[in-house]
Amino acid sequence: MPLYTQLVCLIIVCTCVYASDKRTSNVNIDSVPLKEIRKHEDVLSLLTSMQARLEALERQGQHDRERISSLEKEITKLYEHCLTVNDEESHTDERTHIMSSLLSKAKPRMAKRLDGNNFKNNTGNVIDTHVLQDQMQTQKVRRIRSKRSTAGQVAFSAYLSHPIDPLPSGQVIKCDQTLLNDGAGYNRFTGIFTAPVSGVYLLSFSINSYRETHVKLLVDGANTADVVSDPYQTMTEFEIMTSNTILVKLSSGQSVWMEEYHNGNGMVTAFDEYRLVTFAGVLLY
Repeated sequence: MPLYTQLVCLIIVCTCVYASDKRTSNVNIDSVPLKEIRKHEDVLSLLTSMQARLEALERQGQHDRERISSLEKEITKLYEHCLTVNDEESHTDERTHIMSSLLSKAKPRMAKRLDGNNFKNNTGNVIDTHVLQDQMQTQKVRRIRSKRSTAGQVAFSAYLSHPIDPLPSGQVIKCDQTLLNDGAGYNRFTGIFTAPVSGVYLLSFSINSYRETHVKLLVDGANTADVVSDPYQTMTEFEIMTSNTILVKLSSGQSVWMEEYHNGNGMVTAFDEYRLVTFAGVLLY
């Protein structure tokens, strides 16, 4: 039988006992059987015990309600902080992790009292915890997209519009026409790309030649990659086109360019309609 039902029944019994005692108040106590006296004492003892248990349950319930309220305020504060503060991604991800952890701990306690998966924030508005987690994930995706968008603002693509013959050793190949120059890092007059921001770049370059020609890609004067065009090795009278692509980490302000080396009798051939000598790059992250 439920606790409250038992309590009601006991109250009814005690009321009847009290009425009976009142009607028989003039009766000599010695005339009341000992069995009846003990029965009344047992009922009163049980009633006292159940009342004490009920009070203990009420105190525990009050403690749980205060704990839930404290968790709600903490969760709401962290949630609103995560949505408004634009910080480094690693720090924000840490906040998101803490937020998710608090939600997973608090939701089982809140479920019975707050109608499923809902709770109220400081303004009294009801927030579904599933919706809250979806919003946090959306914020994370937006940060990643924003970072990619920022990275994508640095990209260039250039080509050579005329032959260079001869191409002596140490000469920079200046691709004089640009198809793309987001971030303004490439200078078509010098043939040099200067990194506007630090990061990992994808760089690609190609040459086309009728004679043996060696070209390297330099980063602040240090060799990073090479290409060689040598038609004589293939026993052909036509030109040979060759290319190379690399990933390199650049610091802001570092310079990259193409330069001939190995001999003084190289050459490259290209035209505005035949864009066979190219230099391109993009900031990945």
